[in-house]
Amino acid sequence: MTFLKNQTMYQPELATIRQQLHEAIDVLECPPSVALLDHPNHPNVGDSLIWLGEVFYFTQTQGAQVGYMCNRRNFSPHELEKQVGSESPIFLHGGGNFGDVWPFYQKFRENIIERYPDRPIVILPQTIFFKDTDNIAPIARLFNDHGKITIFVRDNYSYEIATKHFHNCRVFKAPDMAFEMVGIPAPKLLSPLPKTPLYLSRKDQEANISCDFSHLGISDLVVEDWAAYKYYYADTPRAWTPSGWRRVARETKRQGTLLPWEWISRQLWKYLHSYSKVFKDSYGLNAHLQSWCLMHHGVYQLLKYSPVITNRLHGHITCVIFGIPHVFLPNSYYKNKGFYEAWTHTVPYCRFIEDPRNVRDAVMELSELYP
Repeated sequence: MTFLKNQTMYQPELATIRQQLHEAIDVLECPPSVALLDHPNHPNVGDSLIWLGEVFYFTQTQGAQVGYMCNRRNFSPHELEKQVGSESPIFLHGGGNFGDVWPFYQKFRENIIERYPDRPIVILPQTIFFKDTDNIAPIARLFNDHGKITIFVRDNYSYEIATKHFHNCRVFKAPDMAFEMVGIPAPKLLSPLPKTPLYLSRKDQEANISCDFSHLGISDLVVEDWAAYKYYYADTPRAWTPSGWRRVARETKRQGTLLPWEWISRQLWKYLHSYSKVFKDSYGLNAHLQSWCLMHHGVYQLLKYSPVITNRLHGHITCVIFGIPHVFLPNSYYKNKGFYEAWTHTVPYCRFIEDPRNVRDAVMELSELYP
């Protein structure tokens, strides 16, 4: 079995991280109806895990409802004011895109700050990173001039940047919002389990080239990124045209053929899982369910293999939450290492390995400890 048979014995570590999340975020005053902006309308499972953690935190921990949500393309000032009023705080989705690596998300964040100079704005836990440090000053000036911004960061490196440059903002350190999902029942595995390790490897600009699979020395390694990238179409407005409907139908048939067991499990997860009821009273039901299904894609993928190797932060976080033995590798900057050092270094079924030459030994160790 790929996940730990006695996962409950490791719950103290997970409960501690979740409690740390609550202690940090609870400094906020949560209104009864929340505006949560920047829904991740794309197939990166990690961002959907963050989003779901945010929704669960507001609805289950705070007893609020998501009164308005949007992605960066369909934001409506009129709808925002209609649903939550003109004075309540605006919450911006967390993640790893604060800085100049993913500029379109940063620009959306800046546009909201410029548009609403009198409203409290809360940026949920982020990693801050600038490839070009000259880009910090204009962004810091915008944030500091606003005067009502709260920034949550996920690691000590980001905290240092935020406290140094965003001096007129409230800055707090907190774990990733996905840790709100600790304790959630895992998907049902309906397919046969391979007896091979998986390398969940990102291939974008955050990849660390020194951790290419060819450097790991493991012959039977399965190498892939999130399966959702291959089998998922984003829910764009074009999907509701006749050609869009045909595309959705083709994709549904394709998934049912190529991934029959995962597809069946995902339908059970979507319609019968007790936690899916959380979304029924939330604004933007279909978007929440989209993220819920993407979470299934990712968790199901990782549960099939043992152990897992990953250079994705939310590959690591998913493995931590669901008790999957894994090796965690660095990305192109300090995001992965910083998060591990701040929050997850006590998790016993994880090994953070910086030198790829040591990965094979770590895989063998985990395979022996968690057969």
